[in-house]
Amino acid sequence: MKKDITYLIPPESLRFGSLGNGITVYTTAFDDPGTHDYLTLAHISKEGDITWRVQVDNETYKRIKEYAEAKYKITESPLANTLLFLN
Repeated sequence: MKKDITYLIPPESLRFGSLGNGITVYTTAFDDPGTHDYLTLAHISKEGDITWRVQVDNETYKRIKEYAEAKYKITESPLANTLLFLN
């Protein structure tokens, strides 16, 4: 995995997986030589914050950002400072 290059991700290879601590975004188009697993592109926290693992092309960036915003819509709650996660 090289952080100094921009990966061009085919749209059909983009995947979103959840193990309970947020969402891992990965691609089936590339393997990570260090782990011999699919290349992880980003992690979306339960709060909707994105941590980027590698640089991706603009279209992939937009798709991941839109997914995070749609998945973790923050709405006003009767309880002060409470976040609601909508599915």
